[in-house]
Amino acid sequence: MKKNVLRVLAAVLALTMVFSLAACGNDDKGSGSSTPSSSEQSSSEASESSSEASTEESSSQAEESSEASTGAADGVFPTVKAFLEDPTTKAQLDASIEQMVGDDDTMDVSLDGTEDTLIYMFKFSDEAMAATDESTLKTALEAGLSEESFVSTFENIAGTVAQVVEADSVKVKVVYAKADGTEIASKEYTGK
Repeated sequence: MKKNVLRVLAAVLALTMVFSLAACGNDDKGSGSSTPSSSEQSSSEASESSSEASTEESSSQAEESSEASTGAADGVFPTVKAFLEDPTTKAQLDASIEQMVGDDDTMDVSLDGTEDTLIYMFKFSDEAMAATDESTLKTALEAGLSEESFVSTFENIAGTVAQVVEADSVKVKVVYAKADGTEIASKEYTGK
């Protein structure tokens, strides 16, 4: 079950990263639209395929070392934070983030957790923000975060994470921010 949760988290990281860059890219073109172009859709599909392949590799490696993990013996963690701090979980998610971001220095991606909330944090670099109209970016990000596909995806992630966490009502929060942590846009999703 934990393997499936990690797969979902990694795939969504890739999807969300592509959305973020598309929103930023659309602003560079002077467009307020958050609808990805066909090349951005192809990029998204390629990123998702690449992420799924690497996640499967990481998952296989994690299965082999899961018995050595110091995480919850029964695969259920007391909090979202404890799940993210599990050495196997952390290694897989860190590897997924590193593979996605690579040498791209326009955005810093991280995952954090509280007792009942998984937090996706996307911080745009100062250089990326300098070339972007913040108001247009904010509008595009807010529209994207409210799109039915994103809402459904993050509600499903909250439900999936709830399977490995004892918290009563698991939530997912997605935050887009400037490099200094100043929030640009965010949205919280609750599992079904």
